[in-house]
Amino acid sequence: MRQTRELTGTVYAHPPGPLAASLETFAGPRRVGRALVLALPLLLGALLILPVPGLHLLAPFVAVLAVVLGVRRLRERERLLDLSGACPACRAEQSFELPDRPRLPLLLRCPGCGEFVKVTDS
Repeated sequence: MRQTRELTGTVYAHPPGPLAASLETFAGPRRVGRALVLALPLLLGALLILPVPGLHLLAPFVAVLAVVLGVRRLRERERLLDLSGACPACRAEQSFELPDRPRLPLLLRCPGCGEFVKVTDS
């Protein structure tokens, strides 16, 4: 389910400003499904390479990787998709580039003025 939330962006020596964040939230059954979609192919791959000489040494690594990535995805309750708003330093409307796995608090660079913007939950 998609929702919009207001976050706060702060820059050193400037007053904080609001930023609009677009989030995707995951309910319990959807989180389990997403975790299984990630972990089951890796577990199947571990079972398939088990009888192959030489590659069988990778099977425990792939199995542990499946469990770790599955648990990580199972714990993910929401994902930040988009962040936009006026930069607290230059006051220009910006669409901020997000890292691969964004977690709050974020430290992002304004594409307009180059200042570092710390993004926190309101």
